[in-house]
Amino acid sequence: MDIVQGKVRWIDIFRPQDEDIAWLKENFNFHPIIMEELKESSARAKVESFGEYLYLVYYSPVYDSEEKVSRRAEIDFLITKNEVITVRYDDIEAYSDFKQSLKDEEFKKNTLDNTLKLTRDFLGHLINFNQRELNHIEEKTESVANELFNDKEKELLKKISYLKRDLSEYQLIVRPQQHLFNSLLENGVNFWGPQSRAYLADLLGEYLKLLNRLDSYREAVADFEATNNQLMNVKTNEIMKTFTILAFSTFPLMLIAGIFSVRADGVPFVNHPGGFWIVLGIMAGVIIAMFIFFKSKRWL
Repeated sequence: MDIVQGKVRWIDIFRPQDEDIAWLKENFNFHPIIMEELKESSARAKVESFGEYLYLVYYSPVYDSEEKVSRRAEIDFLITKNEVITVRYDDIEAYSDFKQSLKDEEFKKNTLDNTLKLTRDFLGHLINFNQRELNHIEEKTESVANELFNDKEKELLKKISYLKRDLSEYQLIVRPQQHLFNSLLENGVNFWGPQSRAYLADLLGEYLKLLNRLDSYREAVADFEATNNQLMNVKTNEIMKTFTILAFSTFPLMLIAGIFSVRADGVPFVNHPGGFWIVLGIMAGVIIAMFIFFKSKRWL
């Protein structure tokens, strides 16, 4: 348990143990169901108002470089008029960044002036961190765009597949939380008063910016995937056309060879001293004639 003191207190609990839950029960009048929920991760993001305090469950996407996908990290908030209690189940870089920023006395004084500012600043910092987390997606999207016409369709297909999975997981974490910020705006105004509307509306606006940026990347990746598939189809069609022409070209040659290999009277050039070269010349002439015909039809 870590406590930062200002006009209000920020109490942070990392991976709550039984003694942490017991301390909360002893010092606060939180609902028993909430105390049970804090023992493990919650099933969904939400905001609940209990009159004297707010209970908020927030999910932050965190990129796993080994699995090449974003996973969700949960932070629970118990907000009273004098304390903001956060409960974390994962070690989140954004928390460390925010904690570091409180070493600035001016920032600390302003942030810990009341629980509205502390909640707004911390959630805003988490959203900004989520924006930075999107940078790796932006870089990969630009990489796909740069490699799109470099004859790397198979390699790009794998890159796009990983990128789509990461975008989908990120969206599954972030998009459902729109109702959370809408609910926080509604319940927060009732809890802190009308002056809180501007702060909470600003949070909602920052979240919507994140969502719009995510949608832009999804659309771009979908367009790149469609283009890459078209390029692969063009190459496949060219290969199929080449094999078809080769198969069609060999048929008359096999027919000519078959005719002259027949052991029967009257087959020309069989007994001719230069028969082999004559037949070979006929085949070469057929090939040249077919090549000229294919070129005239623009099949080659």
